[in-house]
Amino acid sequence: MMVPQKISALQLASEKYERREYASAIELLEPLAKLGDVKAKSYLTEIYWRVEGYKDLRRAALLQKELNDNYESNTMAYELGIFREALMLLEASDDPNNGRLNSLFMSLKNSRNDRNLVLAASMAKSDRIIEQNRDNPLALYMKAFARASRLDQKIRILGLLVFEIFSPSKNAVVVYPRPRK
Repeated sequence: MMVPQKISALQLASEKYERREYASAIELLEPLAKLGDVKAKSYLTEIYWRVEGYKDLRRAALLQKELNDNYESNTMAYELGIFREALMLLEASDDPNNGRLNSLFMSLKNSRNDRNLVLAASMAKSDRIIEQNRDNPLALYMKAFARASRLDQKIRILGLLVFEIFSPSKNAVVVYPRPRK
């Protein structure tokens, strides 16, 4: 596909996406994604993750992983990408890819971002996370509380921490925010 054709196909796909004509958008985006187009992969990830009737969480997680590979591991874009991929894999409860989920957990629990630590604490409660080298959810909530920079974040994390102390969850995944439909 020549560059002008690629640009026009991406622009047309973007317009179809905005008009919620997802089937048409997918037809235009899939070939571009196979060519490695990052914007096409981003649009497809959103469709496969969030749009009812087109949900394919495994495909969305795979596309998100490919997008994550474009970022340096110490950047905020990478941390956001692994956060999104972890949400997708957790939502795809039938996904057998626990190895990838464990890898994402290890990245998230070493994060400097309080939101990532809260997600890691939620993941630590999952029976899909391998038991060895796993941090206690309570410890991760405490790390998140210490790293939170805003008062509203600290209050929210404190609520999660208190809830975990008085009602510890076993093998339950609680992920906030839930993806919108």
